[in-house]
Amino acid sequence: MGIRMVYFKNRPQVLAVCAAIFLVGAGAGAWGYHRAEQRALLALTVDARRCAVAFSTNDLRRLSATRADLKGTSYETVKERLEELKKVQADVRFVYIFRYDPETKKVVFLADSEPAESKDISLPGDEFAEAAESPGLQAIIANGRPATEGPLRDSFGVWVTGYAVVGAAVAGGAHPMDILGLDISADGWRRNLWEQAFHTALYIWTVLGLPFGVLVMSRYWGMRGDTIRMLSKAVEQSRSALMITNLKGRIEYVNHGLCQQIGYEKEELTGRDWNEFRTKASSPEVLADMIATVRAGHTWTGEWFNRRKTGELYPVYGMVSPVHDRHGRLSCFITTLQDMSGPKKAEAELRAAKEKAESGERAKGEFLAAMGHELRTPLNGIVGFASLLQSTPLSPEQGEYVHTIHTSSEALLKITGDILDYSRLEAGRLPLETSPCALEGLIEDVLDLVAGQADAKGVVLLHRVEPDVPALVELDPGRLRQVLVNLLGNAIKFTAAGEVEVAVEMRPAADSPGADVVIEFMVRDTGSGISEADQARLFRPFSQVDGSRHRRHGGVGLGLAISRTLVQLMGGDISLESEPGKGTVFRFFVDAKVVDTASVSVPGLEGRRIALIAAHAGLEGELLSVIDRAGGIPVVCDLANLENAKAGTVIVDCDEALVARIASGAIGIGSWCGARAFGLVTSACGAEERKMLRPLFHTLMTKPLHHKFLLSAIREDASLQPPEKWQQKLGLNLLLVDDNAVNLRLLQSIVHMLGCDGTPVSGGEECLDAIARGGDYDAVLLDLHMPDVDGMEVARRLRAGELGEKMRKIWITIVTADSRATTSDEVLRQGCDDFIAKPVTVESCLAALQRIAPSQSKV
Repeated sequence: MGIRMVYFKNRPQVLAVCAAIFLVGAGAGAWGYHRAEQRALLALTVDARRCAVAFSTNDLRRLSATRADLKGTSYETVKERLEELKKVQADVRFVYIFRYDPETKKVVFLADSEPAESKDISLPGDEFAEAAESPGLQAIIANGRPATEGPLRDSFGVWVTGYAVVGAAVAGGAHPMDILGLDISADGWRRNLWEQAFHTALYIWTVLGLPFGVLVMSRYWGMRGDTIRMLSKAVEQSRSALMITNLKGRIEYVNHGLCQQIGYEKEELTGRDWNEFRTKASSPEVLADMIATVRAGHTWTGEWFNRRKTGELYPVYGMVSPVHDRHGRLSCFITTLQDMSGPKKAEAELRAAKEKAESGERAKGEFLAAMGHELRTPLNGIVGFASLLQSTPLSPEQGEYVHTIHTSSEALLKITGDILDYSRLEAGRLPLETSPCALEGLIEDVLDLVAGQADAKGVVLLHRVEPDVPALVELDPGRLRQVLVNLLGNAIKFTAAGEVEVAVEMRPAADSPGADVVIEFMVRDTGSGISEADQARLFRPFSQVDGSRHRRHGGVGLGLAISRTLVQLMGGDISLESEPGKGTVFRFFVDAKVVDTASVSVPGLEGRRIALIAAHAGLEGELLSVIDRAGGIPVVCDLANLENAKAGTVIVDCDEALVARIASGAIGIGSWCGARAFGLVTSACGAEERKMLRPLFHTLMTKPLHHKFLLSAIREDASLQPPEKWQQKLGLNLLLVDDNAVNLRLLQSIVHMLGCDGTPVSGGEECLDAIARGGDYDAVLLDLHMPDVDGMEVARRLRAGELGEKMRKIWITIVTADSRATTSDEVLRQGCDDFIAKPVTVESCLAALQRIAPSQSKV
C-alpha cells in the first residue's frame, strides 16, 4: 500500500502520537532552558570577574568604608570606574563593591555605580541589609569563589546577580574581603532563556512532527479517495433514484436507479431539461414552491407526477437540496426521487379496509345498542312486577322463588345496562350532561344504593370529604354516580369482611384549561386484593380477574372498562394500587368548574361533648373526624365508662353483638345515663329489632351515615326541651310520602322518636299503591311537590273517594318547603287538614301530630 500503510487505525492513535511528539518537544525545551541558564550564569560569573580585575587592591585599601571616603580621591576613582563598567552592557542595572568584615560579620557598601544625585545611591558604610538572604553573596563569603544568585526580588526589582572577589582575599581569613556585585535585569534574562527553550522544542517538533504530519495527510487523502470511490459506487448501484441538475435545470448526472425508474438510458437523460419529465398533472403551486425554496438555500420535499418513457404517469416523492461551492455560492441541485406507485396502491387498499372495518364496528355498535334497549324494556317489567309480587302474601316457598326471580332479573338488567353503555361509548354516542352537583350528597346517595349489598356481607361503608372541597361543582353527576357505583359494587363484591371507604380531595386545575379544579376520588377496600398480573387486564372490556369457569362473582367484565372511559370523558383517568391479601385502592380524578366557592359547610356543635360507642375502628374514626370538624368534643368510650364521659349526647353503633345484648335484656333503657342517645343501625336491621331498639334511643339512624343529617339532628336535639316533654308516645300509624330519600329518612326518624310507626314511600304513585293495598293508617304526611304524582293530586283522589270510602276522611298533613300564605290556603281549600313547613323539626312535627283529631284516628 506504500505510503497509505495502516500505521494508525483510528483518531485516538493519531492524537496519542501527537501528544507524545508534543511532550518530547516540551521536554527538550525544558532541557534547553536549563542549558541556557547554566551558560548565562557562567557568562555572568565571567563578567563579574572581569569587572573585579578592573580594581586594584591598593585603591580599595585606602577606603575606610565610612562617610569620610566621600572626600577622598580614591572613592572618586572607584566611583567613576563603576559607572564606566555599568555603561558597557545595556542590561546592567547596578555595579557595586561590598566589604565583608569577618569580625563584625557585616557587609557594607564601599561604592556603587549610581550617580551622586541618584536617590538609589548607596554611600560608603551603608550596611547591605539583604546580605543574609542572598545565597550567592553568602557562598562567596564562605569559599571565596565567584558565585551567582537569582532571580531574586528586592526593593529595586527582580535581578540576577554575579559576585567576584576583588584582589587576593582568602575566605575565612582575618582580613576584610572586598566583593564586586553585578546586577542584571531578570526580564531580559528570562526572555533569553525562554527563547532558547522554544527554539529547542521547535526544532524537535519540526524534526518529529513534519514526517508524521506528512504520513497522516497522505493516509487521509488516500482514505478520502477510497471514500469517494465507494460513495460513487454506492450512488450508482443504489435503487434510489438520484439526479444532479445545474442552475438552469439541465441534467448533469443520473444514477442507475433513476434510469430504471423512468425507463431512459443515461445518455438520453444527460443534458436534457428535467422539467420535460414532469407532467401537467403536477400542481403549478408545487413547482413554484419548490423553486422558491431551493433558490433560497433550503431543502424542499413534496410529491408530483413524472412520466416514464412509455408515457405512463406515476407519482413520485422527491427531495431537492441545493449545493453550494466553497465560496457559498449556489452551484447545483441534487434530487432524490421515490416511486410512490406501490405505497399509494397499498394506502388505497388500507383505506378501503379501514372504512370496511369502521362500517362493521358501527354496525356492531348499532346492533348492541338496539339489542340492549330491546332487552331492557321487558327486564324492567320483570324486575318491577317481581318486586310487587314480593309485597303480596306468599308462602315461604313462593317467596323464595320470587326472590330468586327478582335478584336474577336485577343482575341481568345490570349486565344489559353495561352492554348498552359500552356500545354507546364505542359508537361515541354518550355525551356528558353537566349540571351543578353537591359532591357530599352524591356520595351519600351512592352509598345508600349499595348499602343493602354491604349490609348483607357485614361490610362497613365509610366516606370522607376534605374541608377544602367546594360545596357545589359543575360536572356530569349521572356519569360520576355510575363510576362510583361500579367501583363500590366491585369493592363490596370482593370484600368478605371489613370496610369500604370513599374519599374526596381537591387540587387546582393547572393542566386543565377548561376546568377550575380537579376533584380526586379514592375508593378503598380491605378485600382480597388483585395480583400484578391481573391488574394489567383489569380495564379491558369483557375481562375479569376471576375468569375461570367456576368463578364466584358474576358480570361480563364491562364495569371497569366503562368507568375508565367515562372518567376520561370527564377529563381524568383512573388507576389502582393493590396487593393480594391487603385490599385494593382505586383512584380517579375528573375536571370540574366551581359553582359555589364556599367549602362544604357543616352544622356547628360549639364545644358540646359527644360520647362515641363504636365497635368498628373505621366508623369510630369517621365519627371523630365529623364531630371534631363541627366543633364538638368527641369522647370515645364504652358502655361501662359512659357515665365518666359526662356527655349530653351519645352515639351508639348498634352492631349485631350490641343488638343481641339488648335482646337478652343485658342492656336496658338506663344504660345511656340520661344522655340523648342516637342509635346507628344497618338497613338489614328488621322491623322487630328496630321496635326493640326504639325505646332506648331518641333517634335511630340508618348507616351509612349522612354527615349533615347526623350533625343537624344532634344540634336540633340538643336545643329542645327535656325528652319527656315531647316524647309522648302518640302511638299513631302514619304513611310518610316524599320523593327525596334524605327528607324521607329525616321524617321517619322524627315520627319514630315521637313514638309513632311510620311507613315510608317514595312519591305519590307509591303512596296511592300503599293505600290501595289496604294499609291501616291514622294520617298521611304528604310532600307537596313530587315528580310523578304531586301531593295535591293525591289529596284530590283521596277526597274524591277513588281509593275507597274509608280513606276519604283520612287526616292529610302537607309537608312542603313553600311556606307562603297562598300555598297554605290552597292546601286547605283542596281538603287537606294541616300544613308543615320545611325544614321539619321535632317540635313542628310534634305539634302537627298533636293536632290530628282523635275522631280521625283509625278511620
